[in-house]
Amino acid sequence: MIITKAEKANVNIEGHKDVVDKIYFKNLEGTLTFNTDNDVHVEGVVINIQTPSLELIHLDGVRTAKIEGFSQDNLKLISKGEFNGSDETNISFFGNIKNMDISLDGDQKLTLTGQGENLEIQLDNGASINGDKYQVKTATWLGFGSENSSLHVTETLSCDDPDANHLKLIGNPKKVKIQK
Repeated sequence: MIITKAEKANVNIEGHKDVVDKIYFKNLEGTLTFNTDNDVHVEGVVINIQTPSLELIHLDGVRTAKIEGFSQDNLKLISKGEFNGSDETNISFFGNIKNMDISLDGDQKLTLTGQGENLEIQLDNGASINGDKYQVKTATWLGFGSENSSLHVTETLSCDDPDANHLKLIGNPKKVKIQK
């Protein structure tokens, strides 16, 4: 899946005709949803989405996604990968988002490039994030699995247990424990 910023909305599905014919999509009040007949497993297809703006990206079972060209105040990214060991989801994001909220669950990796001000991250069940090239002032880290993740934070990192967090940090931020 490739999602890019464009002046006009457009959707194009590429792949073998027999597979593409099993995919359908609908746009209800700005929410674009893709499905297949009888939950058929789809491979070898690229879905190209062009849109002037985004508020929410919700990926479920997507193998690869590239999101690029967005510069805006807010964006929420939710992705649920499959936790079966061999099919890691890879997501690449290129853009500048003032306030970004990320929730990843399952065997997947998100690579961020760009900048923002505030980043809130929830990772569970094998998810990881590579944020070396996405600079933010503040970040809030929720969840587990920081061993394979990295962030570039210049001011403050808030997390459950700053001493036990194994997150690779760039920017030497102040570490603050989240008060519950």
